[in-house]
Amino acid sequence: GEHHYPTAEQIRAANTNARDFVELAGNTARWLAYLNPQLANWRGELDACLAGGAIGIKLWCAFWDEKDRLDNCFPILEEAGRRGLPVLIHTWNPTPGNSTGEINTSVCADLTRRFGQTTMIAAHSGGNWWEGAGTLARGGPNAHCDVCGTGPDREMVATLVTALGGNRVLFGSNRVSAGKQC
Repeated sequence: GEHHYPTAEQIRAANTNARDFVELAGNTARWLAYLNPQLANWRGELDACLAGGAIGIKLWCAFWDEKDRLDNCFPILEEAGRRGLPVLIHTWNPTPGNSTGEINTSVCADLTRRFGQTTMIAAHSGGNWWEGAGTLARGGPNAHCDVCGTGPDREMVATLVTALGGNRVLFGSNRVSAGKQC
């Protein structure tokens, strides 16, 4: 639970690591500003990341506030739309239900309809990509997905392309650190 709501220090460290990795890789990679919408400093963190070369925003968990509302995410999604920044959103459709702070592709699709000016990418296509394909297809035209973090199932990419169109299905890779997905 608590690692799903990282502190400002943990967010800063993660963003510094991402920036440093891109520099080490000779700028052959790109990185996203990792933000926690429940922290009041997200605007300052976003500005610092963009100044350091970030090209968009990543929201992992921490979507729901203590009252089970998404309201704190809305200003980030609005700001991303104003600035033309894509937002990678960790989505997961597990059979037993989401972990603390996570959202599924159905909630992500709702967000794409509400914030039509903001490009949103459902990371992992929800894990259960066959479910994700259907729910994301009901989202706005700004709903995209990536194929990272899932096994290379037969027909996965073809099904997602049929549901969303080829220009809305992206390749993505999950960085693995100490055996854990990040």
